[in-house]
Amino acid sequence: DYASPKRIVSIDAVKGFAIIFIMLAHTAGAWLDQDWIYIFGMIFAVLDILGPSLFIFLSALSVIFSIKRKQGVLPDKVIRARIFSRGLMIMLLGVLYNVISLPNVPFPLNLWGWNILMFIGFSQICAFYALKLRQPERIFIGLVIIATAPSLREVLYLNKDSNIIVWIFHFIITSPAPHVTLVPWIGIIFISTIFGEWLSQRLG
Repeated sequence: DYASPKRIVSIDAVKGFAIIFIMLAHTAGAWLDQDWIYIFGMIFAVLDILGPSLFIFLSALSVIFSIKRKQGVLPDKVIRARIFSRGLMIMLLGVLYNVISLPNVPFPLNLWGWNILMFIGFSQICAFYALKLRQPERIFIGLVIIATAPSLREVLYLNKDSNIIVWIFHFIITSPAPHVTLVPWIGIIFISTIFGEWLSQRLG
């Protein structure tokens, strides 16, 4: 809850490190020549995975804290409305960023794209509904999504030009801006909610 005085500083600090990882991974090409990129390429590839996954994990974690603090204090409809409004507002900022950052993609296709803002907004809503599942179910769903994501995306990519249905699924899941694609990252949200519940119980 961004306006709450009960924000956990340690989570915000780790989010800051995640943002630094993302910035390093995406700006490396601008300030490293070919020799340095060859030497440190694997490190920046790891940062490109660690940064978004860590930030998404912590964003979903924060949503769980917010929901748990408000349960029993506010009606469920109010909690849902606040989660949706905040998530949709962040996604709207992501849409605006897509319009600017995807000049070669025709309108209205350039409205859709899984940049970090779009996914953070989506993760707010997804975490809310993930809480309705039992923890073993969330673990199972999260691990299955993460394990099958590479094969699924490969199949969609290879067949997107031969079948309109596959093209639609590829567009939704990967998008013209595949910075943080729907899979496997959505799997992290399901697992993060479990840690969020556990920490909220420990911290009261």
